[in-house]
Amino acid sequence: MRSVLERQLSETLRLEPGARFLFLGGFIRCVLQTAAVAAVEYVLSQIDEAAEEAVDGAKKVLHPLDGDMVGALDALLPLIRSEDWPACCTAWFTGGKGSLSARAQAWIVTRNDAAHGVPSQAFVERELPVAEALARDLVLGLSDLVPDLSQGAPILKAPGLSLELQCVLVDGRRPVVLRDLRCRGGAWQARYHALDPLDAREGTRRLDGDLTLLAATGRSSQEFVSHRVVRPDGGRWTPTVRLPGKNTSVFQGRTAELSALLDWWNDLESRVCLVYGDGGVGKTTLVLEFLNDLLENSRRGGRRLLVLERRAGAGE
Repeated sequence: MRSVLERQLSETLRLEPGARFLFLGGFIRCVLQTAAVAAVEYVLSQIDEAAEEAVDGAKKVLHPLDGDMVGALDALLPLIRSEDWPACCTAWFTGGKGSLSARAQAWIVTRNDAAHGVPSQAFVERELPVAEALARDLVLGLSDLVPDLSQGAPILKAPGLSLELQCVLVDGRRPVVLRDLRCRGGAWQARYHALDPLDAREGTRRLDGDLTLLAATGRSSQEFVSHRVVRPDGGRWTPTVRLPGKNTSVFQGRTAELSALLDWWNDLESRVCLVYGDGGVGKTTLVLEFLNDLLENSRRGGRRLLVLERRAGAGE
């Protein structure tokens, strides 16, 4: 896969700067996702005493968000290196604030901030070299966790071990950017974009529910949350609603957006709130964080969760 990634990077030179900048965002996400999933599967299969950390890492990579990928690598690489693989991805932590870990996290913050505004030409010209350098360095620095595709299936080559990775997806011979992973009708389904600067087509893949990474979390696609609903007649009803849980275990930033959502929630004259932005910038994560916090009463204001019951008539 490393040779494919390097070839994709060289092909970005054919793109104009704006398109190249956008593609590099997906490229960086792809490399981080691939390395994080490989790290989780390795720890789950090889390090029994790190089960808790591996399960936490599995939960992070099931939500395909860049920040969670960095967090998973930060937590799992020390475990991998403390076992029989001390040289695994040494560049990830090397250099302090200049380490790959710090640079990847800084890039994610910069990209997300730009996506919620209007990236100017000056911004693209300033950040494009940063993205290009980070993309090249991630391919090299995380190469130990980038699988081999020469046999068709993605194989992680570790000291004394060849591990077939179950949740690293490819589209033909192309890596993919995982967009969504959820359970539908009792079966897990992945939605992705092929990593190709000229043909980034969307695809879906049905996954085996018995996969190690999925089984480790023991969770379904939606978590049940109970809350109180007031009926029009003054009575109360406490249903169990199917609301997806939070996308991240730790939510940082977006204070302005959360404050705006709370202002809307407390404005009893406003019935609808539109959350918009480019794909992948975190709209769903933001809304789920806000709604789950409302149900947990940490940000609830004057408005109440209200369901009006419809009673069937005699002829219905």
